[in-house]
Amino acid sequence: QSTLVALSVALLLLMSVYAYAGNGNANATLQVTGVAPVIVSVVSASPVTLNAGTTKGVEILFNATSDNGASDINDTTSLVVVSKSGETSRQTTPCVVAASGALSKLYNCTVTMMYYDGAGSWNVNASVASIGGLVGRNDTTSLTVNSLDSIALTVATIDFGSHGANTYNNSGTTEVINNTGNQNYVTIALTGYDLASGANLIGSANFCG
Repeated sequence: QSTLVALSVALLLLMSVYAYAGNGNANATLQVTGVAPVIVSVVSASPVTLNAGTTKGVEILFNATSDNGASDINDTTSLVVVSKSGETSRQTTPCVVAASGALSKLYNCTVTMMYYDGAGSWNVNASVASIGGLVGRNDTTSLTVNSLDSIALTVATIDFGSHGANTYNNSGTTEVINNTGNQNYVTIALTGYDLASGANLIGSANFCG
């Protein structure tokens, strides 16, 4: 039966060629089907401790392969997005090709995160497209961000200036406390100490905020 099918197919091909030959033309068309790249692995530098008061570059690597060859992977479309519910998503594009083979490419991506980005698990979504625009994705990896407790003071000391005896309601230097970490503080505890200058003493109870 298989021999009969093969002979039938061959006969149809010969008839097609004969029909074209009768018109003086013989055409053959080869169509290559486009395929989306496959992202086989994503590696993140986890856990991450953010930098107080500034940004942090987080390195993420991913490997993409294509049955049509590495040249069919469009580097300019390489992208990594990290996201967490209630937080602003962070992303980078394009990534840098760290290595390339016959069928695959290794991408090195740096996502810039802010010091106030929330602690916990962030989803990592890596993607890249083929030359024809077919997109491959991988969102199976997570990135852990550590808690960061940090504050910054605007001045190192509080100065009340020079005042004589029996003066009241003297204001000191304004102190601003900035939260430079990713933890929310509901209250701030201040500890007061007595001020002494020789035999003169001002008790901590005399200060108020």
